[in-house]
Amino acid sequence: MKVPKDSLIPPGGYHFVAEGLRIEGNSYQDVAEKLLRYRLENSLPPGNPMAEVLNYICDTWPHFCSDTSPVTPVNTKPATSLTSRVTSWMAALYRTLRGTNIADSYVDQAEADRRALVCINCPFHTEWRRGCSSCIEGTKRVGYTFRGGRQAANESKLMSCSIIGHEAQTAVWVKTPPPLTAEEQASLPSHCWRN
Repeated sequence: MKVPKDSLIPPGGYHFVAEGLRIEGNSYQDVAEKLLRYRLENSLPPGNPMAEVLNYICDTWPHFCSDTSPVTPVNTKPATSLTSRVTSWMAALYRTLRGTNIADSYVDQAEADRRALVCINCPFHTEWRRGCSSCIEGTKRVGYTFRGGRQAANESKLMSCSIIGHEAQTAVWVKTPPPLTAEEQASLPSHCWRN
């Protein structure tokens, strides 16, 4: 997955241009949030602002971007904290949704609310927001942007799944989440909406 390098600012600052619209901000996240706000205020489909901003930068200035595909060093165990797993799940979600029509990637409100209730009542529903505060805040912002500000019932109670490592506030909205490993599939309880 290509993403802009943190150390480089694109010519003209952080911005996004499409269909005659130019949005500027203090960071890529700020630009994506302003793009989402603009669309919501103008009754436009929310799209996937973060992915669109990053794609715009990487398509316009490919040399400003680097490949962030994970590389696991030999003889080193990958990070296993739930916070790291949730962050990795969010990156996998980005790869899954990149290049798709984001408007077709969401379930409706009733289905998201049903899924949220399943998650909240599940024994594997676990708090993930521990440790790296900047990682947590970044992941929360990306999730909010991906789902276009959508909120399921009991939004504030949604945390994560300790089996899958998904961020539940976002996962309940996604029609086709990143695929499960065989181990994850075998570990899911029968009541899980991912079955």
